[in-house]
Order: sequence, then C-alpha cells, then structure tokens
Amino acid sequence: CLDAYEELAIYHRDHREFAQAAACYELYVALDSTNDRVWLNCARAEQAAGNFSKAIDAYRALVRLKPLNPDFVAPLGVLLAQTAHFDEGLFYLQEAEKLSPASSKIKNDIGAVFANQKDYANALPYFLESVRLDPNFQGGYLNTAACYSALGDKEKAQEYKTMARKKQ
Repeated sequence: CLDAYEELAIYHRDHREFAQAAACYELYVALDSTNDRVWLNCARAEQAAGNFSKAIDAYRALVRLKPLNPDFVAPLGVLLAQTAHFDEGLFYLQEAEKLSPASSKIKNDIGAVFANQKDYANALPYFLESVRLDPNFQGGYLNTAACYSALGDKEKAQEYKTMARKKQ
C-alpha cells in the first residue's frame, strides 16, 4: 500500500502535478510517519504546489525526525523566512549553520534573509563568507555585489559583479 502511494506520488511529481503528488505523500505519511525521505518529498511537493503552510508542517515533521540534519533544517528556515516568519526562519538557518558551519549555501541563505529585510549590513558578512567557502559559487558574488550596491559602495559592487561573470 505504501509503495503504491509513493509510486503514484512520483508519477504526479514527474508530470508536474504537485498538489496530487503532495496528496499521495500525505496518505503515505499518515500510515508511516517515520520515513524522512518521504517527508522531504512531501514538503517539496507541497511547496511546489504553493501549499506553504503544509510544506512548513512537513518540514517541521522532518526536522523532528532528523533534528541534526542541516539539509532538512535549512529548507525549513528558508521557507519560513520567505513566508514572512523572519525570526523563526533565521533561527532555523542559524541552527543549520551550527550543524554545517562550512556550508556556503547556508551562509548565502542567511545573508538572503537579512537582505530581503533590507538589512544589508548584516547580510554582507554572510555573503562574503559564502564566497570564501566556495569561490566558484556565482550566486555568492552576485549577492555580495548587490549588498555593496545597496550600501553605496559602487566600486566594490562592480568588483564582485566582475568576479561573478568570471564564474559563468
């Protein structure tokens, strides 16, 4: 029965029918709530379907199952921050950062939360650290450039834009 729900969910996901896929994953986790992979797929399907509160609930369930996995904690933080739950989103992202301090993506995500709040002074160090940790991550350079621009340092902004172009 569980395999059938998952196979049907995958079918719908592959056909970009995310609401239907999410419904199948929900049926699966109603019968077996211990499978972190299925919870993750459920959260992603809910998010893709635009069901953000259900996606948040699925990510929360996932984090309860695996609280020490930054790959589960960080997406919850990002989604919370994107849905105007800034403080809670930042909390989860900072928890993910503690679990994976060398993750350029998590640093970039924290910087993005601050930047989206127009708090460029707090965003900039995270973007700079993202670039330091992964010198090939173009997004880190672009975000750093945007921060410098917002802070009025056009010369530094141009420098990081140039570096970003070289990463293409």
